[in-house]
Amino acid sequence: MVNFAILLDTLVLDLFIYFAIETARQGFIINVVNSLRYIIAYFMALNFSERCTQYIYNNFISGKAEAIITAKLSDFYNTLLGANGAKELEGAATKIKEQLSFLNLDKFWQSIDRFTAESLSKNIANTIVYPAVKCVVSTILFFVILKVCKILATRLLFAFKGIIRIPMVGGLNKSMGV
Repeated sequence: MVNFAILLDTLVLDLFIYFAIETARQGFIINVVNSLRYIIAYFMALNFSERCTQYIYNNFISGKAEAIITAKLSDFYNTLLGANGAKELEGAATKIKEQLSFLNLDKFWQSIDRFTAESLSKNIANTIVYPAVKCVVSTILFFVILKVCKILATRLLFAFKGIIRIPMVGGLNKSMGV
């Protein structure tokens, strides 16, 4: 019977030895730059994807999402209250507010205003739509920005390969890599 844990450990050890030999062959400077390339690309992608997601949502998605939700909620209110039901309800609320002005119900009326189609759609867009969009868009942007950063770092890596040709630095690079 084959023990898969030992097989996996052997495979990982073989890969580790292979990469250690390749690292020694390339030299110290190239390996430091290569490692920094991945680290810098990761943190830049993490930082920029968050900012780009916020920008994309605020400028391209937020208004449209709120408009769609407002339209759906308005249709729902009209179905529930009739074609002029929402306006009649607002008119009745205004009359009640005028009649009971001595009670100072401003906070109460402000809380009722939260249930308008516009305020509800903004709340729904911020609590439901934005997290869903953020998850998808930031993930896509993360990988795109990561790839761009890695490409730019690879160009820099090729520039550092010229350092090996400098007599003293090249020898030191090889001795530190081996």
